[in-house]
Amino acid sequence: MNLDGPAGVRLVDAAVVAGWRPVAVFRPGERERAAAAVAAGAVALLPRTAVLRDLLDVLAVIAAGGPGMPDDERAAWLDVHRAALAAYGTRQRLLDLLTEREFEMLQRLERGQKAADIAVDAVVAMSTVRTHIRSILVKLEVNSQQQAVALYREARRG
Repeated sequence: MNLDGPAGVRLVDAAVVAGWRPVAVFRPGERERAAAAVAAGAVALLPRTAVLRDLLDVLAVIAAGGPGMPDDERAAWLDVHRAALAAYGTRQRLLDLLTEREFEMLQRLERGQKAADIAVDAVVAMSTVRTHIRSILVKLEVNSQQQAVALYREARRG
């Protein structure tokens, strides 16, 4: 199962519920998504860069009733998943500190709006927008608007 797209991990879960033993294929840069697939019941993981022979070898092991991946590898992936869940919880707790108006400003920054445009659209002074942005950075424990937006996007994706 290809983990690309928003339904990737949910498809693994649905396959397990249907009695299948899914093998998940993931992008090497998306370790958290791969770990979530293991937590959802994927019996094996392969990076998208794997060659066909690797896939066939894994499928042969699974077809013969084998585990798909060694227990220590599965445990390592589950550790990655637990760490990702903890990080998501931390990001979400930080976002929960924002006021409604600060959250609105963060969403506007995420859409690519500049502070001057936000001031015009929100009908507030530029100094007010800058105050909100400073408060966002402090509450999210980041040093830049880009980091704040990245944290917001990670929390949404999580």
